[in-house]
Amino acid sequence: MSEITEAQDEYDSYVPTIYKMLILRKPRHEVVDYLWWLETEHMGLTGDRQATEKFADRLMKIPDEVE
Repeated sequence: MSEITEAQDEYDSYVPTIYKMLILRKPRHEVVDYLWWLETEHMGLTGDRQATEKFADRLMKIPDEVE
């Protein structure tokens, strides 16, 4: 992906929504569903549901770690 100039900052556009979900402590299923949508629908990737769930679990720990 690094060789595709248009995609270099693609992930930056996802941060505000994910940040808001984490700060508002949205339920796990909502975070997972959003990440899964990004991965499979928006980006058109095959996806790995288990990996997405694991990543969501890690993200959801961040607000507690910074408090």
